[in-house]
Amino acid sequence: MLKPAVTSALLDLLEPIQKAFRESKDWQDIEQKAYPPEEAKRKEKKVKNLGTRFPNGGNQVETKADKHIEGPSKDEIDLINGVSRLDTIGSL
Repeated sequence: MLKPAVTSALLDLLEPIQKAFRESKDWQDIEQKAYPPEEAKRKEKKVKNLGTRFPNGGNQVETKADKHIEGPSKDEIDLINGVSRLDTIGSL
């Protein structure tokens, strides 16, 4: 901690410099360019994907004993990588 006499002496030395800075528009522009004010960063809220609470993403399909698929998502499941599910089930 500085003693009061040293603090007072430093303030007296810096007073002409601070006065010149306050009066000069050029120095204030230089300060703005050198140290731009920080923009407040807003934290982006992440969207939560709660899912469907069903296994397999809620695809309610059934594979029947005669190797055919029934259900609302049947068309999405029939072809995976160009191979029919029937072919895959048949090879088992």
